[in-house]
Formats: sequence, C-alpha cells, structure tokens
Amino acid sequence: MDTELEQLVDTVWTTSLERMMKKEITPIRPSLGDFIDLYIPQTRALLLMETNPSAIRTVYDSAYSSANRNTFGIMKKLGMPADYFWKFEYWPRDRAYETLRKVITKVFTTMMNRNKEGGLELESVEIEPVRFTIFFKECAECAGVAASKPICYYHAATFAGILASLLNREMDSYETKCNGKGDDSCVFIIGKRDDDEIKQKVTEYLSPIHIETTFDDRLSCSLQGNPIRSVGNMVDIGYYNLMFMSMLLPDADTASKANLEMGTAYGIKLAPVVMRYYADNSIEVIKKYYNQMHHLDVKTIEITGDEVNIVLGECAEAATTFKRKELLNFLSGELQGLVSTITTKQFALKGSTFEDSCLRIKLAPNNQV
Repeated sequence: MDTELEQLVDTVWTTSLERMMKKEITPIRPSLGDFIDLYIPQTRALLLMETNPSAIRTVYDSAYSSANRNTFGIMKKLGMPADYFWKFEYWPRDRAYETLRKVITKVFTTMMNRNKEGGLELESVEIEPVRFTIFFKECAECAGVAASKPICYYHAATFAGILASLLNREMDSYETKCNGKGDDSCVFIIGKRDDDEIKQKVTEYLSPIHIETTFDDRLSCSLQGNPIRSVGNMVDIGYYNLMFMSMLLPDADTASKANLEMGTAYGIKLAPVVMRYYADNSIEVIKKYYNQMHHLDVKTIEITGDEVNIVLGECAEAATTFKRKELLNFLSGELQGLVSTITTKQFALKGSTFEDSCLRIKLAPNNQV
C-alpha cells in the first residue's frame, strides 16, 4: 500500500468527523465549495469497474481497510473504549441492536448525511449466526444508474469495515437490494468473513457488472438539473476522493496509467454531449461544463503555437494536502480527449505542473510528445 495515499485517506475521514462535530472548518475550495455533482465519482468508478472487473475487488478491499482503520481512530477521539463492543455476542439481542444503532446513528449516519452520501440505518441484528442488515437510502454510488445487479461496492465495504472495527472481528458485506436495480433503497447484509454463506454471497456479489444506463443519459440528467435524489445531485468531494483513492491504493503507478487511457476515451465520448447541450463547439465549452458540475474552475485555456495550456483552479482531485499526480491522470486524459475532439486535432498529454493553488495541464500534438 502507498503510505502517503493512506495518510491522505485518513485526513479525509478526520475532516468528515470534524465537520460532523460542527467545528469551524474553512472550505477546501472557497469559490466552488466542497460539493461536486455525484455524476463525477460515479463515472470514474463505473468506467473502471466495467473496463477492469478485478477493480471491483480492489475498491472493496481498499474501502474496507480504510473504514476499519479510521473507525478505530474516530471512536478513540470520541472517548469510547476500543473494546466496548468486543463481547457483544454475549449481550441480549435487543441490547446489542439498540446500542450499536445509537452509535452508528450518532457518528456514521450523521457523517454520511452531512456528506450527502445517503441515509444509513441499522435495521436489524442477529447474534447467531452474526448478521447485520443495513438500509441505505438515496445512495450516491448508484443514484440514477441502472445496472444488472447491485453495484454499491464502496459502501458495502465501508459498512463492513466500520462494524469490523467496532466488533474487533473480520467482517464482509454484500448487497441484496439496490437503487441501481430499481429498489427503493440499498440493503446490505454483513456477517463474519469466515461464515460459509457470507463467503459465497460476497464472491457472487463481487463478480463483473453490466451497466444498462448510458453515460450520455446519466450526464444529461445532471446538466439539465434533473434531481435524481430528494437530497439533490451533489456530494461532498471527500467522498469523491475516498472513492477515487480506493482505486489507486494497491498500485498507484499501474492504476494511474490505466486512468489516463480511460480518461482519454471518456473525454472523446463526453465532448459531443457537452457541445450539444451548450450549443457551443468552441474550446470555451470546457469552462462551462466543469464549472457547472462543480468539478473544477477552469481559469484559462491558452493556445500557444501548437500547444494548449489549461490552467485549473479548485480542482477536486488536487483539493488535498498532498499534490499527487496519480490522482490527476483520469482528468488529464479526459481533457486530452475533450480538446482533441473539439478541435478535431490529435493532442496528447505533455505534462502537468502545480503553480501555487492552480494546476497547469499541457497538451501538444501527438507527434510532439
């Protein structure tokens, strides 16, 4: 695992906790704010998992690990003994359910509500065999997406990681209902990792997916402002960063190279949708799109000779303490595909540099890179 990326993940969790506790926090992005259209994290995750089925397990394992690690830290900061729930299997069922429900509601439901990830509710607890049922309404991971089976891998792993840390047990989770399949809410079952039934269900759950919604249709909903959840189409960029970093943690170098290729292919598909929506075939349409999605603030697009320089401010991927280029490769590829399609010239990424609070993306003709 990449130690620096793990530290960045921990920073995002800590920030969520501080906001939940109503501490005064300066917005990470003064102009755009700390919310982004949830289409952005959805696109990154679903493209990766459709393209590379093994990425489903990568996202699941990384999200589980970070939730497990950070839940311990959160409970310590809140003054709760680390071993409080360790003997919960000896408790009466009603006591186990009610005590866990109160902790989850007070801490993790509040955090997810604040981030607009969804509404977390512990529905039931069984002691033998150990089973937890979690309802998750208005899930940011699958809202507005139609899939052949449940697809909320990040949240399944996060919930399992939270309970694993609270109980000091290795847990796993799978989804039985999902908004992406047309259900009213997402429903997760969590049990011990060494339980044979849980093993089988999780293996089936983490198998390859087929997304039935086209990205064009899903993007149109966001651009037109059609709400896909009653809480709206925005989600905290902390969730976006956690989701995105889950894809990078095991091998950032390999994942970032794949992200550059996927981003380029996606940018080529994105360009005609954006030009059609804004009725604008000029390169300036890029500014309109990214600002409307609250993804980043495109300061300038400079065309000098054969090169195109795009200066970005308040970039969601770089709105963190650590300025890691691995976090930017999908976006760089996306811009490469957009500019190439809009200008009808083939550009490639020449490089990217941080300039104070801004990021400069440099594109040049393919034969010059």
